[in-house]
Amino acid sequence: MRLPPARNLETTEGTFPDARRFTISLREEQIVFCNVTSAAFSRCWIRNLDGPHAVAFGKDLKTDKILKSGGRIGGLSGLAPDSSQHLSDAVGMFNWLVPAEDSIKVEDFLSSAISQGKLSEKLDNHLLSSLVEASTVVNKARLLSVSSPHAPFWLSMPPCERQGLHLEPSQFQVAVKWWLGLDTSGDAQCALCPEKSLNPLGHHATTCKRGGDVVYRHNRLRDIVAKSCRGAHLTDILIPHWCMGKPAALDLSVTSPLNPLTLLEAGVTAGAAAKATEERKLKANTSKCADLGWVCVPVVAESYGAWGLTARYFFSKLGSRLATSLGKSKSVVTHELYGRMSMNLVRANATVILSRSVPPPELQ
Repeated sequence: MRLPPARNLETTEGTFPDARRFTISLREEQIVFCNVTSAAFSRCWIRNLDGPHAVAFGKDLKTDKILKSGGRIGGLSGLAPDSSQHLSDAVGMFNWLVPAEDSIKVEDFLSSAISQGKLSEKLDNHLLSSLVEASTVVNKARLLSVSSPHAPFWLSMPPCERQGLHLEPSQFQVAVKWWLGLDTSGDAQCALCPEKSLNPLGHHATTCKRGGDVVYRHNRLRDIVAKSCRGAHLTDILIPHWCMGKPAALDLSVTSPLNPLTLLEAGVTAGAAAKATEERKLKANTSKCADLGWVCVPVVAESYGAWGLTARYFFSKLGSRLATSLGKSKSVVTHELYGRMSMNLVRANATVILSRSVPPPELQ
């Protein structure tokens, strides 16, 4: 980035030389960042330069207090330390960063009605909306899927190799690149089907049916569900007495939000790909299961970890039974279940991406 020319910054505290000003346009507002190489101030920023409510903020390096001034760009003479304004200044800056409907009041802090977690959630949601709005339809589908409930649980799971809750260094590197939407293909051809190219976001690799990797991924997730069912004293994937005395036949599958057939919907609504697969499974299997006296329960995950509505209902009900059986709280066992599913799903996806980047020995 090319630096703008240095200039003097005039305040009531004196003239601070070598202040560099950066102007950024954000919607209908401008922000000016002044990096001040002085012992008194580290930086100040001004918003709404052309409006009546321009505000300059700075920080005193010695006292670590927030400095504030009202007025236009020429009105920086009001900068002075004022610790009593610290909270109101912070609230004002937060409200400037988020939409009007997410704004807060100083009274919310004084009454302890809001937590840091809630503030972070508001900022994160606004950042996600901005990213989605500025993205292509493919990246919109990815962003909505990775930000869905339970999808990022693999990032917070304590690693445990004994329980299969770990990633090898190469798997972790690929998983992070794939999760962030970075190129995982290297402009290569698929090692198992050379007529296909590996697209940058890994869609082909995570859906390629050659080599049996997607079958292994399916079976691994199925086994985790089956083990959880046994822990809840439910015999098998065919679960007896699940709904109105009828057994449930689980139909687990993994789909991709980048599938061209559902891409447009997935770029608008989170979980659209999983929902479409659920509907297809129900349409194909409901009558067959009814003939056998079963209830069809499609348990569908998107490759990035978003789960369908029916799957979330199933895991909620399974979590209740596990909590009773294990003597733990429902929230704990449900979080552990989603975490195991998420970690194994991501590890399987990283493995298939790696296996298609390097040709197997028989094809070399």
